[in-house]
Amino acid sequence: MLLGGGARAFRPDKRPAELDAVEARTFDGRSVLLRHRVVRKAWTASAPTDSTG
Repeated sequence: MLLGGGARAFRPDKRPAELDAVEARTFDGRSVLLRHRVVRKAWTASAPTDSTG
């Protein structure tokens, strides 16, 4: 899912996803990347936590 970046951040044929992410973060104010990372961390930490209890 792309936020703000739109078609601009959607060009894997021109540059790698890493660069796209960096550009997207600069576009939205380097908040999207941080949010994505936090969400991913939460999801990864939520999976085992839910299983344990």
